[in-house]
Amino acid sequence: AEAEAEAEAEAAPSDDEAEEEEEASEDVRASSDAAATAADEPETAGQPWQLEPVTVAGATLLLDPETRQTFLPPEQSSRDGRLPTFCGRFAVDGKFSPHRPLCDFFDAAKRFCQTRRVSVAELFRLYDDSAKLPFARFAKLVRECLSPAVSAAELAYTHAMLDLDGRGEVSPANVEACVREMATAGDDGSRDATEPEETSETRFTFFPDCVPRATAPSLASFLERVAETAVEQNGGSVAALFASCAPKTSWTGAEGLDAFGVLKLIEKAFPGMIRADARVVLAAARALDLDNDGLVSLQELRRGVRLAATARVVPGEGFGKPLDAPFRDFEREKRSARVPRVPGTKAKPKRPAKPAKRAAKQANKENEKNAASGETVPPRRSGKTRETNRGSPSRAAASGRLRPDTASRAVTPSPMKKREIGRA
Repeated sequence: AEAEAEAEAEAAPSDDEAEEEEEASEDVRASSDAAATAADEPETAGQPWQLEPVTVAGATLLLDPETRQTFLPPEQSSRDGRLPTFCGRFAVDGKFSPHRPLCDFFDAAKRFCQTRRVSVAELFRLYDDSAKLPFARFAKLVRECLSPAVSAAELAYTHAMLDLDGRGEVSPANVEACVREMATAGDDGSRDATEPEETSETRFTFFPDCVPRATAPSLASFLERVAETAVEQNGGSVAALFASCAPKTSWTGAEGLDAFGVLKLIEKAFPGMIRADARVVLAAARALDLDNDGLVSLQELRRGVRLAATARVVPGEGFGKPLDAPFRDFEREKRSARVPRVPGTKAKPKRPAKPAKRAAKQANKENEKNAASGETVPPRRSGKTRETNRGSPSRAAASGRLRPDTASRAVTPSPMKKREIGRA
């Protein structure tokens, strides 16, 4: 009996072995349930973001066929390898336009100062004695002297990038510091000393709006933080977070965040961030603008958040308005949004005619009736004493009488006539 009990004890599994078997069976059931659930759930929305290599002026860039945006290769621009740096876009006709808003401003200022032989400080003092221009005076200077056709969104971006200390003012010292910064960032030292100069000039060179900083977050990290902020502060609503940043309205009627709105969004995502790091994020956020209107719409922001989180895009997402939509469509929307007029009523009530005008109209009608018979009915007009006859010469002109205003001009000479009379 004792031998049989010992044999049964050896044959029976221990407590540890039983627990391991139960855990293994639970893992198998969990994996089967997860597989069944995955089979029932739909796939992640969108499709992988595909970029095609293109050659522009001897440089290899990455092209997004849907948005026609071009990016630098990730190994040259992106620290985390997720979202490359935006460097330009292709137009509908296939012409490449590099992204260089600050360079365009500097070129226009250089041409103006060299032509008029004035310094940047003297130019700024024309609009403010302290040479420190807020946004309104800076916009007036640019539109009157440098670029008359620049949009308000581009002006906001230029002013925000030139405002190095975040005080809301741009000074000549800020402009000089930004010029030196861009010159340092553009001179990467990749040109060989033996390379001909004409070849290096035709080669594509990207000048970033500001020098990248190690402490500044990447664009993908910023968009992920935007999603987290929307969950923490706005109940998961990106639209509510977008509305809290004071969006502007473009000429197309679409709402979007200009540079000042993007800075507010950066402040909400990263409270206490210094201005130098915020400028880096603001420059990188220009890649979110798909229709090139200078604003980041809600659809474009959602597309960027999806791209940063899942590396996938939904075709057509981000376009609040089509790229080539005619202007009449927006006018039709504005007209349809107006309050309809009640049938049978006039849009603007007609004011009753004055008694003097009413009497003059009646006299003119009688004059037309009696024109054939030669009778004269003087019109009644306030402040006028001349009598006219439709169909016959004026008796006032025949008698040599003048109108009061004509007589006053004949009696009182002009200042130039007085000078001529004095010389005579």
